[in-house]
Amino acid sequence: MEQLTNEQIEQAMDLRAETLSFADRADGFDLIDDILDSISSMTFTTSSHTR
Repeated sequence: MEQLTNEQIEQAMDLRAETLSFADRADGFDLIDDILDSISSMTFTTSSHTR
């Protein structure tokens, strides 16, 4: 396996930090709630069309 340069390591750490801060902002659960809401509203819309 080739050695990573310090620059590559720093980039990876920056990327990880950005990902973590994004997760903190979204709080994770808010995102999941939004997804569940959209799924249940789609299901509701679909079932109301079938009647």
